[in-house]
Amino acid sequence: MGAVPPTVAYPLPLVPLLAFFMAGNHESFNLLKIIAFTSLFFNSINLWNHLNDAEDDLKSGKTEAKTLLDHQNLTLCVILLSYLGSLLLIWFYGNFQIAVLFIICFLTTWLYSDKKIVGRIIPRLKEHYIGELFTYFIVTPVFPSILWLMASSEFSLRGVGFVVITATYYLSGMLLKDLKDISSDLQSGYKTLGVVFSPQSLLKASISLNFVAHTFIVVFVFLKIFEIWFIAGALTITLLFKVVSELKMVDWQISIKTADIIKKYVITSPLSITLLVLASLWRYTILSLLY
Repeated sequence: MGAVPPTVAYPLPLVPLLAFFMAGNHESFNLLKIIAFTSLFFNSINLWNHLNDAEDDLKSGKTEAKTLLDHQNLTLCVILLSYLGSLLLIWFYGNFQIAVLFIICFLTTWLYSDKKIVGRIIPRLKEHYIGELFTYFIVTPVFPSILWLMASSEFSLRGVGFVVITATYYLSGMLLKDLKDISSDLQSGYKTLGVVFSPQSLLKASISLNFVAHTFIVVFVFLKIFEIWFIAGALTITLLFKVVSELKMVDWQISIKTADIIKKYVITSPLSITLLVLASLWRYTILSLLY
């Protein structure tokens, strides 16, 4: 459950791989360090979120929530150990800049889910769409910044490109996160993005951000911040145009009939990032052979 929902950072370590290869880091231990940090941190924030939502999820018929409620102490131990593991990696292999970013990311994601400590006094960030957007706008650039600084000794224009593209893709996906929980959020009285805005509006906003991410790839290549072969990451824009064309034909409806179209859209970002990983691996291999 710590790997739910699956993302391009964890359990699929595409973003850590991209950070490592784009930074041109030639120490394999650094790659293991980045993947370990990402896995531990995502495991902790996902489990913490699921544990705080377990009672609401159980009312909505999600049987896996009962497992968390039946084993709360064990789940809390796993959460704390995962947080501790990620913190130790920062402590031993990070620097002051990374530590500050980690604290920002930790506090934001903790308050986003927390229902047991601070959440008893004030509403959680995830219970209102403004709190959700606040969280997303902070975490989506901060987390890839941590990965870049773990992979590279300095923050360059190349690092800015990495953060901007991965953050935009991740934000694009986060806009659709609430759609599966609309009914349970309504029962709980939350005003999440999925409750306040129509699914069609969120889908259009998500796709728009996806187009923006593709545009950023082209711009960074044009500015020669990325090498020419990184344009491969923008080739998935053809799939994006196909998805938009098909959605227009069904008036942007989200239903069982349009499930195949939505599935095609969902793979667009991971596919683009995979192509960027391959492009960065190609550059990494060439540099390794030269030096």
